[in-house]
Amino acid sequence: MLNEEGLLLLLILGACAVSVLGTLELVWPTRPRHARRRSAAGIDARRLARPRPVPVAPARPDPEPPPIAAALPSVAPAPVTVEPLADAATAVPAPMEVVALTAAEPVAEGAPSGETLTERGLALVGAGRFAEALTVGREGLAAMKSADTSAPTTESAGETARLWGLVGLAQQGLGETEDARFAFEEAIAQAPGSERQTWERHLAALALEVGRRPLAVPDTAPSAARIASLEAAIAWLDRGLAVAPDDAQLGETRTRAHEALWATHETAIADLVRDKAFVEARHRLGAAMTDPECPPERRGALAGLLARTLGGQARQATADALRHRLGGREGDAVAALARAEDLLTPLFRAWSIAGDDERSRQTRTLLVEALEEIVDGRAEDIERMIDGGDAGLALIHAEKLWSLVRGAMDQGLAREDLAVASARALALFDRLGAGHPAAERS
Repeated sequence: MLNEEGLLLLLILGACAVSVLGTLELVWPTRPRHARRRSAAGIDARRLARPRPVPVAPARPDPEPPPIAAALPSVAPAPVTVEPLADAATAVPAPMEVVALTAAEPVAEGAPSGETLTERGLALVGAGRFAEALTVGREGLAAMKSADTSAPTTESAGETARLWGLVGLAQQGLGETEDARFAFEEAIAQAPGSERQTWERHLAALALEVGRRPLAVPDTAPSAARIASLEAAIAWLDRGLAVAPDDAQLGETRTRAHEALWATHETAIADLVRDKAFVEARHRLGAAMTDPECPPERRGALAGLLARTLGGQARQATADALRHRLGGREGDAVAALARAEDLLTPLFRAWSIAGDDERSRQTRTLLVEALEEIVDGRAEDIERMIDGGDAGLALIHAEKLWSLVRGAMDQGLAREDLAVASARALALFDRLGAGHPAAERS
């Protein structure tokens, strides 16, 4: 049996043998350094079934979103596009949606949570989408009407008023001014006291806008159309002043519209007189001169036009009398002269209010000319009576004719103005062998 020294010797010899074999393997290797690839048949089936670990790539950090200020242009915001991550299946949604209620930017479809129907409609008005706002307002009013099953409350009345106001604003934007006026008036009627002034201001602003239109365009339209537009503007301004009586702009615009109206009346009537449309001229003069707001200076100018109109009618009547007489229509001639005499009465009235200026002198001239033509026509009829031997009837008509001349003197025409007419009338008394009327004997 080996003792400890023998066992130790054996261990030392074994170690030396292992060392020698390792050295020989390095110098003369017994197999290739790299093993040959084995066929698939030689692969251990158990190793095929064993799952192979997949190396995990480090995760990419999410890109930081750009600042909001950089994502929103100054005029209209472009859609914000978010690039998906490399390994993500869907795009990440934008963190927020910004909707600006301006005319240049779109309004989101559908009312956001907490936004009333009126607020949405007003947003559409602010964006210039008036037709859509009108639809919203009308649908809201229809809904309010269908839901109205009890007496209206202050809250429901206020909402109804706001919807009517929305309709008015939309129609004003669409140029439907008459409908807008009706809507604002409905809003005023429905609104509680605290809100009524809001819609009164809107109605006053609409009235001012419409009332200014005829004054902002050149006066090139035909006079009749110009008068109609100015009268309509004044009616609008009056409605505005009814809800805003202290509005200085409304009052000043109304004054300007009236001044333009009187000037246009003068132009229109002068055109009618020039065209010998005396009946229409007198109709317009009557309407203008009886207007209580016609200023005194305009009334004098219109009186001068009235005198020209009446004088033209009188001359026309005497011309008709002469034409009828030449045609053998004595009855028509007498009727025409009677019309001419009737015209003298309003002609004297026009002269009395014309004042003491150039227009008054023109009116006096017209009076004298008309009277002379009437006296001349009547004198011819009387002379035919004298020639026919009916002196008694001729004397009666001569006295009537003289009364006409004398009446003109009593109304202010001077004796020298009536010299021609007086001489023509008094000559008839000479032919009849009768003395002159008592007033002329001195």
